[in-house]
Amino acid sequence: MGIVVRQSEGKDMAEMASRQESCFSTTEQAGIVTIETCAGLELGLETRLDFERTLAEAAGNAACQAMVLDLSQAAFMDCSNLQVLQRAQADLRSQEKTLVLDVTGPQNGIIRRLLEVTELMDQFFVVTDTPPVSESGSAPRRHLRLIQGATKDNGLTG
Repeated sequence: MGIVVRQSEGKDMAEMASRQESCFSTTEQAGIVTIETCAGLELGLETRLDFERTLAEAAGNAACQAMVLDLSQAAFMDCSNLQVLQRAQADLRSQEKTLVLDVTGPQNGIIRRLLEVTELMDQFFVVTDTPPVSESGSAPRRHLRLIQGATKDNGLTG
């Protein structure tokens, strides 16, 4: 087997870890906690602990009614981080909260493929297409519509 080396367009992960920077930004508006990744982020072993901590903190936020994980800028995800997602989803479901994965970015073919190959695409509410500009509005408004669609589809709210 050969070794595959990928170059990230985003920040160097080793550099970020050494400076204790997070690869994620979290915002909360109207009960929707949105977690966004930095551009070009590769969700691998180097970012797993930060990813896990970020999701756990967001899920534990008392104001959180639903979570949108915006992976539209992420370039890669490995199986260890897929396990982190599964645990976060189970935690949120136990609290009757919804997790939406936004994989609408042009680089997200790898993440979508990972979900398909592992047969987990149907286990998550996954958004793969960006709504037209006239419908999307601002990011929080678009995420609110995503959450409303997810909760309706999952029978969590009326």
